[in-house]
Amino acid sequence: MCLLCALMGASRTIYTIGGFVLTFLTAFMVVSNYNSYQHPEEITVFRESIDIAMEDQRKVSGSADTDAVYGSLAENVDVYLTEDRYKRSSLFKGIGAFIALLGSVFLRRRLRVGAHLVIGGMLFSIIGTFYFHSVGLTGWLLAAVPLIFTLVVGTVIYRKRASLT
Repeated sequence: MCLLCALMGASRTIYTIGGFVLTFLTAFMVVSNYNSYQHPEEITVFRESIDIAMEDQRKVSGSADTDAVYGSLAENVDVYLTEDRYKRSSLFKGIGAFIALLGSVFLRRRLRVGAHLVIGGMLFSIIGTFYFHSVGLTGWLLAAVPLIFTLVVGTVIYRKRASLT
């Protein structure tokens, strides 16, 4: 019986720590996206570094087939990785992260609606990123971290859904 009590106590501690970490990460995402919304000019540095990396790769493997691919990627970066698109995308990602932050607060209070808000908010961020940056190179580059975060958190929430009530 004591072993069961110890396991339940450990489970609550892990749940509390996990809820705190989830709240901290979503709050960080809100602040980060707000900063990106306020300063969209930082995307030009990112775009320049992509252009330099593609130019270096083009020099290393310079064939007709790869030149066409790098030309297509460069066109995708030039069209979809602009300050205006990045600013609007950051606004959508910030709204989605705020919804996920509210969901993490509800999860800490063991309310099932929190799981829906976390997953829904993150999906809103991912869909907004793909909407403004296409499903090409730029969309996948900017949606990779929220996508992985959503998959990990969604899997944990799905596995622990019985303890949410």
